[in-house]
Amino acid sequence: MNVLLYGLIAVAGLVVAGVLAIPRTTSATLEIAFDADIREVWEVYTQPDRQTEWRSGVAAVSMGADGRSWSETLERGGLVIHFKIIEREAPYRLVLETGADNTFTGRYVAEFREADGRTIGVFTEEATSLTLFAKVFRFLFVNQSRFIRQYADEAKAEISRRRTAG
Repeated sequence: MNVLLYGLIAVAGLVVAGVLAIPRTTSATLEIAFDADIREVWEVYTQPDRQTEWRSGVAAVSMGADGRSWSETLERGGLVIHFKIIEREAPYRLVLETGADNTFTGRYVAEFREADGRTIGVFTEEATSLTLFAKVFRFLFVNQSRFIRQYADEAKAEISRRRTAG
C-alpha cells in the first residue's frame, strides 16, 4: 500500500513539475512572401471590420469607437479576443496589443517590405498566459506558427478575390 501511495505522489510530482516547466510566455516569428503589391497586403491586414468576410473561425468583429481597437469573437468556444493598434506606419509596420479576458495578453507585429515585385511579411506573435489553465491549454492546443501561416494563407486568398472582383 505504501509503495502505491509513494508511486502516486511521485507521478503527481512529475506532472506538477512538467506543468510548471511550461513557459508562461511563448512567441513565434515567420517570414511569408505574398505575390501582391505591398498596399494590397496592407489593406487586407488593416481592415479588421471586413475579416468575417474572409477569415475562417471569426464569427463577429466589433469595432471600438476610437477606430484603433476591436474585438473578434471566435466561432469555436465564443472566445473574445481584443486588439488595439499601438503602432501603425503604413504600409510597413503594424503593432497590436492583444488579449482575452483572464486568458492571455500579447503583442502582434507585422512588418512588410517590397522585394522583386512581391511583398515580404515578417510576423511575430507573442502571448503570455494569465492562468495555469490557460498556460496548459496554450501549450497543448495553440500553435502560434500555424495561426500566423493560416492567417497569411487566408489573406492571400482574399487579395486574389479582391483582384478578381475589382
